This record gives sequence, structure tokens and C-alpha cells, in this order.
Amino acid sequence: MSAEYIALMNVAARIARQAGDLVYAGRRNGAGTVQTKSSATDMVTEWDAASEQLILQQLGLERPDDSLIGEEGTQIVGTSPYTWFVDPIDGTTNFLQLEWLCNFDRRLHRRRTHRRRSLSSRNT
Repeated sequence: MSAEYIALMNVAARIARQAGDLVYAGRRNGAGTVQTKSSATDMVTEWDAASEQLILQQLGLERPDDSLIGEEGTQIVGTSPYTWFVDPIDGTTNFLQLEWLCNFDRRLHRRRTHRRRSLSSRNT
């Protein structure tokens, strides 16, 4: 494993822990504000939005040249070959029902002409 790959995974893990702590603490105090997007089953909670903003803010500080795409609509074009795809709570329905079968999902893709590598970490 390259040093660059390890450094990127460490960034992802550190930020995921921060977002997870935020969501856990918030959810313990209730579901908070819940809105629907495209349908009644396509929900977004205040914790989706807050954790996505935390992740995007931290990535912007630590990886300012990378592109960022957030599930709730953020799109920032960077100059590096890396793009982070952020969907902090993958499984909002389960999250709302306190089943805790949701994932924190960040994906990183590096643009290459002949090969693409994806870095993904999921924590339940």
C-alpha cells in the first residue's frame, strides 16, 4: 500500500469519526428535524445535513485541491485528480427508527487515463 493511499485513508477515517460522534450525540437527543426530498420515503435529517457539512468543511481544510460532491447538493470542482463523494448517513430510514443499520459513506476516486482506484470505508 502506498504512503499516499494510507494518508488518504487516515483523512477519511479521522473525519468519519468526527461525523459519527456528531450524529451519535445528536440522535441520542431525538430525531431532530426531518424533511423529505423527492418522495415521502426519501428523507433527510438535520444530522444528514450537519454531518455532511462537517465532512465537507474538514475535507476542504485538509484536502483543499480535491473535488467534493455531497448527497445534499454540494459540488466543488478541485484541481487535484481526487473527487470525494459524501453521503454521511446511508440508510436514513433505519437511522430514524433507531435500528442503527446505517453507514457513513465517503468515497474517493482518483482520475486516471488507464485505471481508476476507489477508496471506500464504511462503519456501522
